Amino acid sequence: YTIIADILYRKFVLGLPFYRQSRDYMMQEIAITKQTLIHWVNTLVPEICSEVYEYMMQLLISCRYIQSDETFIQVNKDGYGPGHKSYMWVHTVSELLDCPPVIVFCYELTRGTDHLRECFQEFLGYITCDAYISYQTLEDESDGRLRTSGCMMHCRRYFAEAFFVRNVAELSDEDLKELPETKALLLIREIYQEENALKDMTTEERLTVRKELVAPKIDAFFSYIHSLESADDIFSDRMKKAIQYAVNQESRLRLFLTDGNIPCDNGFCERIIRSYSIGRANWLFADTIDGAKVNAIMYSIVETAKANHANVQYYLQYVFEQIPVRR
Repeated sequence: YTIIADILYRKFVLGLPFYRQSRDYMMQEIAITKQTLIHWVNTLVPEICSEVYEYMMQLLISCRYIQSDETFIQVNKDGYGPGHKSYMWVHTVSELLDCPPVIVFCYELTRGTDHLRECFQEFLGYITCDAYISYQTLEDESDGRLRTSGCMMHCRRYFAEAFFVRNVAELSDEDLKELPETKALLLIREIYQEENALKDMTTEERLTVRKELVAPKIDAFFSYIHSLESADDIFSDRMKKAIQYAVNQESRLRLFLTDGNIPCDNGFCERIIRSYSIGRANWLFADTIDGAKVNAIMYSIVETAKANHANVQYYLQYVFEQIPVRR
């Protein structure tokens, strides 16, 4: 199983497509075609790793604090036609929990709410996410069984976009500080200055300090946002969107103040997706739905191993050696 572990490590950690791996093996006088590599991976991964993947999902759902996001994946065959844009959903335990991280990728043909309904039908707790409507629909259908908390990073991003559409080249530093976009961004920076210092605290300590130091910063930010909302000033379309986002998401953006295990943003999940996106930039697409599902299984195992500071290549070899003999 050394060679299959090497193949998977190159693909899902180093982002090396199968055709490049095949060429590399050929240069080492090992005759393995791209088609052979794909056949091995698409056969062995579901056969050996499906149980690990299902167990990881069970661990995830048993946790009361989850972070979720999604990104696209192109599938060339099957699905709704050649080159169909499908989605890879990513669910993780909260980065603030004092437990080993669990990260699960799920492949779906669409970005619809059905995936969330199926995935979280037995879930009880909090999901940190962006403002995508499917998460809010799931919360509305749950009868209070789960709640969604917002992402301050997304909120900040809208104000940053509003700032950069302005022509600020000829403005002085004082003029820049007086821009409403700048004031909003500085207020968010103050929130993060307090919040970033709390990550290594216990849940109880974090909640206490949040109420004392972070909550007043949140109050100041939303007080300013509401003053902008009621003002007669003329704002750019980007600024209007930023203000409306903050107002609409206020209750969700405040929710982290009530529980020390809820993060103030979804940055942890987005950083995991960034790692996946780097690999996707190299291999571009999945050829079939089965290949996309294999991607979901392998990225779940690889990213969880990385988050737990394991040697990924050794861990992959261990999984492929041990699971067949333990059944």
